[in-house]
Amino acid sequence: MENLDEQFVLLDALMEPPTIEEELSLEKRIRWFKETANVDQLQKHCEALERQHFHQSTFLANCMTEIARCKAKIACLEHPVKQPPPSFWQKFL
Repeated sequence: MENLDEQFVLLDALMEPPTIEEELSLEKRIRWFKETANVDQLQKHCEALERQHFHQSTFLANCMTEIARCKAKIACLEHPVKQPPPSFWQKFL
């Protein structure tokens, strides 16, 4: 069985930190909300964030399910299970 480090190599590769430009862009948006946004704008933004979070969570869950399915297929191909030969009665059924 693989050790834990080998199982999460893909996840480690996907978890790149944001660039400086991305972090600065985020800070700029946060400052805009703190300084100039009104309640209506904040409510619309929160609604959009919740919808985006829902879709991203669903997408990530589906990706993780597919990754697990692919890993299971690879494991089955690497270590096939030998099926017992059919019994006398199973040959005729």
